Amino acid sequence: MTSLIVCAGFLRISTANSHYSLRKNVKKTIFLFSYGAKSVKMNLCYAQKEKKELIGGKT
Repeated sequence: MTSLIVCAGFLRISTANSHYSLRKNVKKTIFLFSYGAKSVKMNLCYAQKEKKELIGGKT
């Protein structure tokens, strides 16, 4: 799901900056995908941490 959002964001960037070279666009794509993957991973870790704290607090 996040990768679709990242793709949509990249398409907007590439159309807005069509005068940039293809190499720069490729670098942006790689950066956006890696950033998206990191944020998803961080969110999952945070959610698991919150879940553990909630369970630990209740019992």
